[in-house]
Amino acid sequence: MKTLRFRQSCAVLAIVLAGGAAAAEMRVYRTEAHGEMREVESNFWSELPQGRANMVDLDAAFSGHPFTGLGVSIPESSCYLLSRLPAERRADILRTIWTTSGAGLSVARLQIGSSDYSMHAYTYDDAAGDTELKSFSIEPDRAHILPVVKEIQSVNPSVSFFASPWSPPAWMKDNGNIAGGRMLDRYFDVYANYLVKYVQAYKQEGVDIAALTVQNEPECDQFGLSPTCLWTGEQEAEFIVNHLAPALRAAGLATRPWLWDHNFDGTNRVFRSLARKGVLESIGAVAWHPYVGQPEWIKPIHEKYPKLPMVMTEMGPHVDRYRRDMLWWGDLMMRTFNSGCGGFTSWCMVLDEHGQPNISGGFPCAGFVELNSVTGEAVPSEQFKAFCHFGRFVRSDADVLKGFWKVGESDWARRNDRRTTCSAFRNPDGSQVVVIGCRPADGDPFSPVQVQIKYKDRYLIVQALANALTTVVIPK
Repeated sequence: MKTLRFRQSCAVLAIVLAGGAAAAEMRVYRTEAHGEMREVESNFWSELPQGRANMVDLDAAFSGHPFTGLGVSIPESSCYLLSRLPAERRADILRTIWTTSGAGLSVARLQIGSSDYSMHAYTYDDAAGDTELKSFSIEPDRAHILPVVKEIQSVNPSVSFFASPWSPPAWMKDNGNIAGGRMLDRYFDVYANYLVKYVQAYKQEGVDIAALTVQNEPECDQFGLSPTCLWTGEQEAEFIVNHLAPALRAAGLATRPWLWDHNFDGTNRVFRSLARKGVLESIGAVAWHPYVGQPEWIKPIHEKYPKLPMVMTEMGPHVDRYRRDMLWWGDLMMRTFNSGCGGFTSWCMVLDEHGQPNISGGFPCAGFVELNSVTGEAVPSEQFKAFCHFGRFVRSDADVLKGFWKVGESDWARRNDRRTTCSAFRNPDGSQVVVIGCRPADGDPFSPVQVQIKYKDRYLIVQALANALTTVVIPK
């Protein structure tokens, strides 16, 4: 069993990142289709613009919203697979995920009770009718989840945790089952206390939960085949304002509720919830999934509530790894950041080559890292490769920039504009990061795109290759 390919690619990049950084005026990194990230030669800065080229004008850019980090969910299934590995192999995989020599992740999503990617169905209080929560216990998490969480903390002590429930205890639901059904309003106070107990229990284990979503995908029951629970928008708003937020405050916890945690097509529900008295003041963010809809659909919410954080909290690779290739992921991430989200979180951290193990109804989800059950090899996904173009270079609390993209004055530039996706960031140290994705022209798989970067009244021409991601890092 080995992780040779995975370890070598990360080690080589670590050397590249370390070598000569002080002397370089800018650095350019590229990942081509089916390839690995590498540093490439860049053109020189010029005092003269090429006026007809599409431009990333960093001099005209302004702060949009904070970058809050990239993350991944760490469900029981992932932790179980990792727990079976020798300690050094497990640490090696975790370093490639949670440090800037790998994907540069800084956010972790935890499951509150079992999710569909668990080894068994459970909540923290399965004693029917236990409204005093005397049987509450996080004991099911001690075997696999908590040990991996603590190893992640040792690899990256600055990791921020948020958590989502897939189902409350079955006895709090109208069908009495962990799968499907609806939340019963009469248990709102009890459930708020249940979530507070979860946060307190994890805090005692040295894990601070920064935020909670009320329900993973509150408008989806997965046909009753896995842990789920339906909540109406009215229920969710009522529960946050009058039960969960007050309970967290009363317990002296800084944990903030997050609204929604479902698809981009839920904008009308989110607008209605935000208009309800007390909701905006009670939440820390709006959470989104991209399975239905487009990132641009959330722009009106960001425009109306520009100070309200938004985060993308779940979507991971497909078991057919090239159905969503690296460029597909890079395009989705950039559009999501440009539409108002500050963070982007993948789904399962580690799964095998078949997207197993899980207790779901047969979804084709793959791991952020694939742990091959035959060879033992740890293989980074196409999503992992896209994450590297952001996570290695963009720091938490960076500004996601706006107003930087200028379309050149030619038909050629306008055609290339339709093929190009771009995001720009300003790090707290003043360095700038520009990420560019380029789709091939029809009938021409080569077809690079010319992009001109303007910074401090100087100009840099970047050739963005088709089917590749390119990151340009410019020091202050």
